[in-house]
Amino acid sequence: SKDCSGFIVQLPLPSHIDTNRVLSAIDPDKDADGLHPINLGKLVLSQSGVIPCTPRAIVELLRKNEISLSGKEVVIIGRGTTVGRPLSLLLSSKGIDATVTILHSKSSDIRSHTKRADIVIAALGSAH
Repeated sequence: SKDCSGFIVQLPLPSHIDTNRVLSAIDPDKDADGLHPINLGKLVLSQSGVIPCTPRAIVELLRKNEISLSGKEVVIIGRGTTVGRPLSLLLSSKGIDATVTILHSKSSDIRSHTKRADIVIAALGSAH
């Protein structure tokens, strides 16, 4: 509808609802969170499009605080579609140029990765 300017799907959805089906049903141009498969695909391909809100906010916070990421080791703890994966793509993109390591609940020796990192970003949906 022309009267609606955007949609936000409050995640996580209840387990009986297919998240991918719901996100795919949104008009990609009205996807305020940037989680429609087309928008995530554009992010992977470094094409302009809607960037997921939380990863975009993290990048903006780093920029506003004049924290240069070029050549820095950044560890992201969390590989979710909402924050971790999109953030890793943004931080490793041309112009930001961070070296990104993604850790998750099955990663071994998390301590050594985080000690080596210049920046650690926790992007977990639950405590591990």
